[in-house]
Amino acid sequence: MNAPPDHPTKDMLIPVVCRPWCDYFKPDQVDPDEECGGLMAVRELLRLKPDLIEPGPSEVPVKGDAPDARSAAARALCPACPYQTRDCDFVDPEGPADAPPCGGVRLLADFLDQGHIDRNLLARAGR
Repeated sequence: MNAPPDHPTKDMLIPVVCRPWCDYFKPDQVDPDEECGGLMAVRELLRLKPDLIEPGPSEVPVKGDAPDARSAAARALCPACPYQTRDCDFVDPEGPADAPPCGGVRLLADFLDQGHIDRNLLARAGR
């Protein structure tokens, strides 16, 4: 497995995180100057544990729905996310009750649920 560079680019992460994991991802509306908290946390996680995933298209089946893991991932990522206060249905109390979390929360919840990361590493990545 090839390890990603110390600082994977947004272009490297989009096919691995956003496309397969995020219901909110809109390929035609990618802002080059903005990232969600999930993408920032995955970048930090890859800095802390570079062998976790390979860059490039993902063939990983999308899960990220284990309630305890999803809750832990949301607690670690959402408070620092720039979208939380202005554009996040998942944390908005007036948003849809069944709004899914972003792809970063789902991916990191799946990593946690599958034992690829622990809660300590998750907390460090979500800062």
